[in-house]
Amino acid sequence: TQFVRNIRYSILPVLGIDGSLHVRLLKVCSFTCQSYEKFILQEVLPHMNCIPNADSVLVMDNTRIHKSQLVVKLATAAGIAVEFLPPYSPDTNPIEEAFSVYKAWLRR
Repeated sequence: TQFVRNIRYSILPVLGIDGSLHVRLLKVCSFTCQSYEKFILQEVLPHMNCIPNADSVLVMDNTRIHKSQLVVKLATAAGIAVEFLPPYSPDTNPIEEAFSVYKAWLRR
């Protein structure tokens, strides 16, 4: 995606234990519950494994769209554990570091 100043972008990165697994970048729009569900169901869960294998835990913060019952139901049915980070705890959320990297890349 070519970065253009004064255009709003939404970034949805997915991190694995070894680093970034996938990134979705939307131009001029925000993620909705439906677009988030579609992203997780089509682009994240198919690359995950059931417990106790690697990539078997889906960790999300407490943003409202992340609490989709559909995502939780389908992930747990596939043997994937779902965990939510405590509210208001950016210091325990490694995705915050990734956001700064992606934002710097967009500004280049």
